Amino acid sequence: MMTTEHLSPSRRIVYEEMQAHRGKRYKRVGPDTERLAEQHGYNVETLAQSLVDLAGKGLISKERTGREVLYFLADEKALTAGATLRLTVTFARGEDGYVIASVPALPGCHSQGRTLDEARRNIREAARGYVAGLQYWGENTPEELSTEQLEIPA
Repeated sequence: MMTTEHLSPSRRIVYEEMQAHRGKRYKRVGPDTERLAEQHGYNVETLAQSLVDLAGKGLISKERTGREVLYFLADEKALTAGATLRLTVTFARGEDGYVIASVPALPGCHSQGRTLDEARRNIREAARGYVAGLQYWGENTPEELSTEQLEIPA
């Protein structure tokens, strides 16, 4: 279990609530955040921002269902403080001039951007969503065995 000592009081309240109700989906503004705000003397906007901040730190996950974003506590092993997943990303220039990014360890995980920086940002978001989906469905996150450059005659 992750310690919450380094979290602000409002983030700690939200995170501990989510630990107590693992698997439950939370809206930024809804009955659950309103109840927490009332119980702990915070305004709803502060707790709603805490959900966003916790997701930004990778401590909780989020999923989009239509126009709504729901927040939930991910698999315990993903919550190890400072834990990161290192994945190889390939970049190639498409026929239309866009930069195409792919993560070979995550089948079907591709994105693109007008520039290399934009493609890099987009593939990071796509990979986070992919891994959050794996965690939600109880699947194992991939582990790369090795990467290497391949040289062939042009």
